[in-house]
Amino acid sequence: MEVFETAIEAMRFLKNKLKTLEENDRNKIYFTYDAYREEFIVTFGENAGPEIAHYIEKMFYKDPDDAEYHAKKYTVYGYALTAQTVEYPYIFLGSRASRLAGGTKFSRKKWGIGTEYSVSFHIA
Repeated sequence: MEVFETAIEAMRFLKNKLKTLEENDRNKIYFTYDAYREEFIVTFGENAGPEIAHYIEKMFYKDPDDAEYHAKKYTVYGYALTAQTVEYPYIFLGSRASRLAGGTKFSRKKWGIGTEYSVSFHIA
């Protein structure tokens, strides 16, 4: 996971990362904007999704408020090879072609962030 202060730095890094993906690569790359801290985060690899979810959760516990309001402060875009979007059309429903990487075809999709509540009881 890489954190950047400006969108330009983050997009440059993202563009270079997209160029390194192989045709049969199943890894995804996520570009996230954190409106709380005004930071841009790029995560990549097999665990990119859970990694950005963990980051959002960690930031929530640093400054707890309404979880759904907190989730709305993040914008997450997922990038994948266009071949994957054809292979798994329901997962990538609503994705668009990306203009970032020259030559290789990528698709971009805006992902939503959901909250999950849990309750636990302890006897003391």
